[in-house]
Amino acid sequence: MAQGIKEFYQQAQTRGFQRDFQLRLIDWSVLNDTGDGEGNIMDEEDFVLLKTATLPQMETTINPAPFMGLEFNVPGTTKFPGSKGWAVEFYMTQSKNLRNIFIATLLNNFNFEDTSTGNMQLPGINSDTIQLALINDNMEKITQYRLHGAFITSVGDVTFDLTAGGAVQKIPVTIAYQYWTSHPDTGAV
Repeated sequence: MAQGIKEFYQQAQTRGFQRDFQLRLIDWSVLNDTGDGEGNIMDEEDFVLLKTATLPQMETTINPAPFMGLEFNVPGTTKFPGSKGWAVEFYMTQSKNLRNIFIATLLNNFNFEDTSTGNMQLPGINSDTIQLALINDNMEKITQYRLHGAFITSVGDVTFDLTAGGAVQKIPVTIAYQYWTSHPDTGAV
């Protein structure tokens, strides 16, 4: 097949391009319980407040296998770089402070304020998940990503500037997880 502008344009029309706004948060069971017995504290409507996120990374380790003076590269195990610090940002609202929800969830890991104890359970790979979906131009899910064994590790600072122009604030949150899986999916978000 020729590799010219015409062929590129045909492929672009046929396949389309993924846009930077076509990622959706569709479930976050990490926030379902803060240890206070209130149950779900983040509603599905809150998911639209996700501002930025990245698709997580995966890589295969390379194991050298020397043979007769040559070094062959052999694929090894799968690793998940960034699983200790997956960064997301949410818009900060006035009416329902998501930052307080994130902090309550973080304090469930270890509550230094009230009890000086922590949740000693290992995050579950089936229950403590985050689900993301890539969508197409018709708002249909193309691929779902599930981060297993997730928990919040950091709720970042929010800077206010009383002399600024009134920009919408954002809440930086860092999540750790054990591994992630993906699978194709079709359907409306």
